[in-house]
Amino acid sequence: MERVLSIGRFSARRRLMRVVAVTMVFAFAAVADLSVLPSGALTVRGAHAAESGAKRRVALFVVPKRRGGDGEAKVLESLLRGELGKLRGIVAVGVNNDPAVPITRTAGPLVEEGFRALNDKQAGEAVDAFSKAFDLVTTYRGPFDRRLFARTLKGFGVASVLNGNIPDAERMIVAALNVWPDQQVGEYGWTLDSRTTFRDIERKRSEAALGSIEVTTEPDGAEVHVDGVLRGFAPVEVGDLAIGEHWVEATIDGRTRAGTLIMVQPGEGSIAYLELDEAADGRTFRAAMANVARLMRSNQVASPLSQVQRIAAADAVIVLEVDKSGGAYTFEGWSRSGAGDVERQRVSLNEDAQLLENAGNFLAGILGTEPAPDDDMVALDAPPQSSVMGGGDLFIDPNDPIFKQDEKKKTKPITETWWFWTIAGGITTALVVGGIVLFSGSDSGSGPTGNVIVNMHGLQ
Repeated sequence: MERVLSIGRFSARRRLMRVVAVTMVFAFAAVADLSVLPSGALTVRGAHAAESGAKRRVALFVVPKRRGGDGEAKVLESLLRGELGKLRGIVAVGVNNDPAVPITRTAGPLVEEGFRALNDKQAGEAVDAFSKAFDLVTTYRGPFDRRLFARTLKGFGVASVLNGNIPDAERMIVAALNVWPDQQVGEYGWTLDSRTTFRDIERKRSEAALGSIEVTTEPDGAEVHVDGVLRGFAPVEVGDLAIGEHWVEATIDGRTRAGTLIMVQPGEGSIAYLELDEAADGRTFRAAMANVARLMRSNQVASPLSQVQRIAAADAVIVLEVDKSGGAYTFEGWSRSGAGDVERQRVSLNEDAQLLENAGNFLAGILGTEPAPDDDMVALDAPPQSSVMGGGDLFIDPNDPIFKQDEKKKTKPITETWWFWTIAGGITTALVVGGIVLFSGSDSGSGPTGNVIVNMHGLQ
């Protein structure tokens, strides 16, 4: 297409000279600012994946409408809690005596500190920060934060490589891959050693036979998650697991959570035994839930429902009674947000491939939110500066000491370089010429006037 730009009867040449003059003024100001910038001020840092902010704690419970439906109700409760956790700004909770302070407030800052140290090639400081974060995330008994857990393991592994501790590095990086499988070699490009270590681990994992973990709990029936993924109810054998350590966690309402790292050897089975202690309000919770179930079809459910919400330390609570008929699940119950009134909820969902997605949309409507973006699509932290050449065969790390100049040259002021004054002299000359044109008293000139035709063909 062709586009016409009207400029009236103004001299095109004189306007161009004015634009040049003004541009030179700004250019000189920019160069002057560069001369006083501190060393390293222009370094571009890669953004770290920040942990999500404060989320609403939502407790959800599913009870059977008919006798003998306890097992199915328990499975549906676990699945719906999984969908609940996929909503924006929501964390799904039960009654597990969760700590008052979320793990993102304690371990989160240490992880950020560790990655800053990695980017500055401060291996000792990075190991120290990630070691403290590792102790916190593996002893935390609140809701599992899969991303934070994986970042901690990965950072600890890379820091161990930089610190020369390859055995610990391999252990942590393998565990990080088990928790967060879709990681790429480019995300380990802090040094050639960290990149090579990741490549070696990838090869060993691909060649090794899969293993399994047999999980038993006290009491029986606990919900079992491996690496943050629901795998069944204890006792259960979880198979098809890659080598290395896996995070095994068990939960049951009314008892505290239990979790541990379990090593899986190639082609072998491992054993995990987890004891779940009685929660402080465990008995009170079970009594309150019994009252909720008894009063489910009555407006008197408000009092026991608010009691369940208090015990779960939840910002909102949802209790649903489930019945199955004609290939569809009917959920009826109540919800309460904050200190507000209870609200009746009802939905009928077909037992098909869209069951969980539809259930998630139903829960989102109750809570006034929406599904969050898929967290799995966001990569974990990577080095701020790295490049891969030759199809990945040659790796160049600009932060490597081999590329650094001596201290004297690195801190040499810009005003002491020959090219600075060469540029400044040229700019000064341009300013004089531009100033004469800019402040001349006449707008007349020999340049063309009227319309300028600009050919826009091929422009994107």
